Amino acid sequence: SVTNGTTLTLSPYNGNNISINGVPRQVPLAGVTGSNAGLTASTLYYVYASWTGAAIQLNFSTTGHSTASNGVEIKTGDGTQTLVGMIRTFTDGTFINTSQYSYLLNWFNRKTIAANINGTSVNFSNTGALAEISATYRVNFLTWADEAVYSQSDGGYTNNGINDNKVQNWIDGSSFGPAVDSYIPVANTLAVFVSAGAGTLSEGFHYSTLAGAVTAGTASISTLNMKVTVRG
Repeated sequence: SVTNGTTLTLSPYNGNNISINGVPRQVPLAGVTGSNAGLTASTLYYVYASWTGAAIQLNFSTTGHSTASNGVEIKTGDGTQTLVGMIRTFTDGTFINTSQYSYLLNWFNRKTIAANINGTSVNFSNTGALAEISATYRVNFLTWADEAVYSQSDGGYTNNGINDNKVQNWIDGSSFGPAVDSYIPVANTLAVFVSAGAGTLSEGFHYSTLAGAVTAGTASISTLNMKVTVRG
């Protein structure tokens, strides 16, 4: 868990043993902490647990993981380090884990995590091809390669003219759900939309966003809701 902007804590949950280099080690009740000191901003790190000879310590590395011969997930090439999680540092190098910036996953005892933005208002008036409406309203998240991701964008919008409008849920700038096309027969009347998709993604950092386009005029979304569900 993220204790604060500079501290990450590994705590016991449903037991306190963890296999490190083939030996069971006990995670103390108070937990084991790791610091963001020396970490680079906006960077994905795998979190590993190793044994110092007297205690468990947490290590951060950009090196990925693999399965050892005993079935334990380890830092690739180093069986002394057992995988316990994944974290991405924020733009200022701190640890963060919020609804819009879901930047922490556990390897063990995974839970369902819902990242979201609710009730946002935004306008768009680009014509032609679909384009991201606003990078401000991205839902940022991490995922494991073996877990499915569900992403949905929904809401209601109007257009100040009698025009056609189109929106679509995107992940990383590509479609992740059907495009929803709505013709506004009377200016400023409300149309609703839901665009959603599910599937596995490459392991690591991703973002969900909403793309839109109009034939003319300005579309105004009054209740944009975006959510992403992962496990970790």
